Amino acid sequence: MPGYAVTLAKVEIAQALTYIRSAWANHGQLVTVKEVATLHEELHK
Repeated sequence: MPGYAVTLAKVEIAQALTYIRSAWANHGQLVTVKEVATLHEELHK
């Protein structure tokens, strides 16, 4: 599966993850842009 870090903006990644976490009767919390940015920084050191 191709990476999306350079294709999608951090806000788009946060929106997609929030949708996935809250769809299909799931009750996941909002994924923030800050959380995505923090993880992105950790993964790309």
